[in-house]
Amino acid sequence: MMELIPYLKTHAWATLAFVTVLGLVIGSFLNVVIYRLPKMLNNEWQCQCRELLALPEEPSEKLT
Repeated sequence: MMELIPYLKTHAWATLAFVTVLGLVIGSFLNVVIYRLPKMLNNEWQCQCRELLALPEEPSEKLT
């Protein structure tokens, strides 16, 4: 791991590739947290409320 930092300092293309891949990984994680998690929680809360009120189940929205 320690050899990676000097290598990235001397090779600009490797630095660009590393930063791009890191950005894609972080962006993918944030997509799940920011976009999908609130929708999943909302669907779960609606299901729990229907059970509490003894209402019939509605098909849940698919997020995939």
